[in-house]
Amino acid sequence: MFNERSMPFYMAYSWPNEIGEEWEDREWNILKSWYSGEILQAQEAVEKACDELDYEGSWIYDEYPDRDRMEREQMKIQKRLEQNRPGELRLPDGNTVEASDRRPGKIEELLQVLWYNEVFRRRWRRRKCRGRCR
Repeated sequence: MFNERSMPFYMAYSWPNEIGEEWEDREWNILKSWYSGEILQAQEAVEKACDELDYEGSWIYDEYPDRDRMEREQMKIQKRLEQNRPGELRLPDGNTVEASDRRPGKIEELLQVLWYNEVFRRRWRRRKCRGRCR
């Protein structure tokens, strides 16, 4: 079939949204699998907290989310993580990391980055989908 209008290169091989969503999820899971044990636990705790807040009309989808509320939620996640690892942390390979080996200030900063990033990812996905996804 002959098309009289030429199509730009970037449009000729565009991915439909459904394939793009599958690819994004698969890519995200691959990258997440490279995280170390403690970081992976923090990421999973952040995802669980976001799952609980992922509903229509949630405050994380406000135009300008409240910073204090974001920080309070981060502190909740941090407390949950500390309850799960009182003295030592068990890594996926069976080894353990003592509490004295951890750097306390860095974990909180990393948790904040993971939390803000996950909220951003979900806000971006919802804005991109506009009701077509899930």
